[in-house]
Amino acid sequence: MTVTSRPAGVAVQEVRLSIHHCHGGRHLSDALGYPAGPLGGLAGWPDLGGLQLSDLLFLDTETTGLGMGAGTLVFLVGAGRFEAGNFVVRHFFLDDPDTEGGFLDALLDHLGEAAGLVTFNGCRFDLPQLENRLILNRRGPLLPEIPHIDLLPVARRVWRLRLESRSLASLEQHVLGFVREDDVPGHLVPSFYREYLLTGNLGRLGPVFRHNQRDILSLVTLACHLGSWAEEAAAGRPPAGAHPLEMVGLARACELAGWAPQSMACYMEAMARGLESPHAHPTRERLGRLCRRLGHHEAAATVWHDAIAAGSPSLVPHLELARHYERVLEDLPRALAVVEAAVHRPGLSPRQRELLCRRAARLRRQVGMPGCLPAY
Repeated sequence: MTVTSRPAGVAVQEVRLSIHHCHGGRHLSDALGYPAGPLGGLAGWPDLGGLQLSDLLFLDTETTGLGMGAGTLVFLVGAGRFEAGNFVVRHFFLDDPDTEGGFLDALLDHLGEAAGLVTFNGCRFDLPQLENRLILNRRGPLLPEIPHIDLLPVARRVWRLRLESRSLASLEQHVLGFVREDDVPGHLVPSFYREYLLTGNLGRLGPVFRHNQRDILSLVTLACHLGSWAEEAAAGRPPAGAHPLEMVGLARACELAGWAPQSMACYMEAMARGLESPHAHPTRERLGRLCRRLGHHEAAATVWHDAIAAGSPSLVPHLELARHYERVLEDLPRALAVVEAAVHRPGLSPRQRELLCRRAARLRRQVGMPGCLPAY
């Protein structure tokens, strides 16, 4: 159902969808079952006070350009939220640039009711654009300190290795299972608005409104997807359906969020699921260092052993394993054996070989062997 109104001269289009509406492989009602806290933690808002994803407002803007200057207008703002068994998308439309102040006032009134926001690149684009317009119209800053989950940084971390592009369109196709048909390319959206200003033909903007609505629905289902993974990871249960490369990305997201034990579990699960080169070697290094930092020294030693056995091109596993024998187990002969084995690795630079020989010489003196260096 679509309703159009003009409160205080501002054009607002309202679309009501059933919470059972399917977008890609998920129903909108999925958002009713997830706490917002775990996803908020990955996005930099660790305390959302028990909010559910369905308590948040899903926001997307359309502008006349990508610049942040005074000439760039925000002409359409889509705001979607769950209300009384429906998902309601309201489009605030700037039908006349001369009425921008009233347009912003109506939008601020609506956003002021939100418990928190969900956007895609909102931190760098949507909210700064709105704040610029508010300042230019002497309306002040936009909702400072409101919880804001920006899905783009989280998505970039999770799918950095798995997907070549982490744009919303790419995530829709490869993650959500949604392919847009008859959609307006984002770079053409400004031209549709310019045509409307010249002709007054509102019908030409129909594709832009549909484009924005699809963006908002994708925000909901993407938040559900990431929210379910975040909830499982936070509980120490790596998501069952994730690809090994996605597990590495999720582990990295957890690590950056300060969830060290959860990150370690995800790294271990990625290795257990058959992570292949070239990603296996750097992942083992991250895992080993994380285990050591958490005090899991035996687990770290196992990782370094596995890395050496797998032919890691890096010296890090040898150096870390030697450090483990020397400082944790105080087994200097085994530490020396690891270092001397590393000296014989092919492809070492002169500087690397010199540093290894110095370490070997020090360990030889400590165990009472001749201090002179053997011929490496």
